[in-house]
Amino acid sequence: MRVIAEVVPTRSGEKLSAVIGRLRGLVDAVDIPEAPLARPGAHSIAVAHMVEYHFGVDAIAHIRLIDVSWTGFESLLGAAILLGVDEIVVLQGDPPLRGEPVGQITTEEAVKFVKEDPRYSRLRVGAVASLARVDSELEERMSIGADFYLATRLSVPSQLSRVPIQEARRRGARVYPYIVVVTEKNRDLLFRHLNPQLFAPVERVPGMVEELEGLADGVLISVPLDFEGLLETLRLVSKR
Repeated sequence: MRVIAEVVPTRSGEKLSAVIGRLRGLVDAVDIPEAPLARPGAHSIAVAHMVEYHFGVDAIAHIRLIDVSWTGFESLLGAAILLGVDEIVVLQGDPPLRGEPVGQITTEEAVKFVKEDPRYSRLRVGAVASLARVDSELEERMSIGADFYLATRLSVPSQLSRVPIQEARRRGARVYPYIVVVTEKNRDLLFRHLNPQLFAPVERVPGMVEELEGLADGVLISVPLDFEGLLETLRLVSKR
């Protein structure tokens, strides 16, 4: 069971070093969103390179398709190849805070392009799949040929037993569900913006991870705005 922690990108090398230094030994990889909530920082590919090259921790970088043309997308793929970032997630992302969306590329088109172009054969490309979709819609998303899927809107582990999820795993795709953790520090923000049933308290997470054994290939643990809460959660998971 691969344990992945979500790490918000930062422009500060010193801050990144402090964060990754405290995560080392608790995670198998970190997942780096690109401009979460459309708030730009350092590009996730650059941050992922720093994490892997300087700190020796595997990293997954996101590419927001809403921001890029085909030329820009290929340039970012080239940057990932050059910098040794092997795992990327393509997704649409939130509308930009300034300017207009580019919107040239769908997730399906992006995955197909990466998988079919031999220049990018080294890359493992992922996509996002919402567990809130009905089976027919989930099957459509899980059939686009991605190497792995980040599954959102998890409320109970049994959601991962659904046929489209397990069929994708049988075809060789890996599935990493998000576990969004609620703490006293982030409670107000999460309950303002997300569905409360989708949050797990810190003490519930180790049990959820155990229940997901055999149903998923790993978990992606997200504790928005509470790094100490993330560390506490990961320590509990490591002791399970």
